[in-house]
Amino acid sequence: YLAESWGGALARLRGAGGRSPLAAAVFILFALSLIGVPPLPGFWAKMLVIMGLAGEGGNLQITAIAAVLVVTVVEAAYLLRLVGSFYAGDGPEAVPSKQGPWDISRALLFAVGLLLAMVFVLPLGDWLSSVSGEAMNVPHYVAVVLQRGELQ
Repeated sequence: YLAESWGGALARLRGAGGRSPLAAAVFILFALSLIGVPPLPGFWAKMLVIMGLAGEGGNLQITAIAAVLVVTVVEAAYLLRLVGSFYAGDGPEAVPSKQGPWDISRALLFAVGLLLAMVFVLPLGDWLSSVSGEAMNVPHYVAVVLQRGELQ
């Protein structure tokens, strides 16, 4: 519904939070993850990038860390301003919708996936770490894949 009433101008989204609160809430969830608010998955992704760059410690890596942080501030300023306009006044008259609330079902499915990823990020990370440890054990891998030799 938000996209249908949008028409390309950000001013047309003014008051959209009152017209479609569920769609606005899903947008806010995605925006917060994109910005990198903990414990959403976007936070973990940015943290891993920054920690990886910090581990290298060169001037280029420090510049890249600064770029990630500056871009995060720009993202936050833009997206939070947009979210603020969702709830500022009524805005222009909404285009009558021919669609029902089920039409944001794909966005809701992604939102549920995002929330599940938030809950399971640590167990998933532990599992992937153990899988990578097993993959690094070459004799065990060869024995399992080729089914010969003794398992170590």
